[in-house]
Amino acid sequence: MDNLDTMQTKALTALKAVAQGKESSDFKITTRAYTQLEVLLLGLEQQAQYRPELIEVHDAVYAALSRLISENFSSEWKPYWSLIRMVEALNSQPSLRAHLSAPELLQALFDVLHGREVDAIRPVLEAFAEL
Repeated sequence: MDNLDTMQTKALTALKAVAQGKESSDFKITTRAYTQLEVLLLGLEQQAQYRPELIEVHDAVYAALSRLISENFSSEWKPYWSLIRMVEALNSQPSLRAHLSAPELLQALFDVLHGREVDAIRPVLEAFAEL
């Protein structure tokens, strides 16, 4: 109910059907709100399929997040976690939230997803990897 004000029409219709006990479709209500970083990483994963140069960006972010995960969640870490799963876990650590929402990182990912060359954001990726 916290997301009621921001729900799309389709989700509101489905919610009404659930409340009235009339679930008539397979539509599921998702209440998960994605962070800016998660949205950018989902875009990165999608675009990397068509722009091979983005695989380098994906791999750099994955390596940085993997290191943070292994340092903070050593007993839970599984090397097959997705980028989103890693960000979810790291966001649970207040001390890491600032790193995951650093404006420089978000802007660099946005820029590369919108056509900027990978070399232009390399310094930001390297700085992120050194966290």
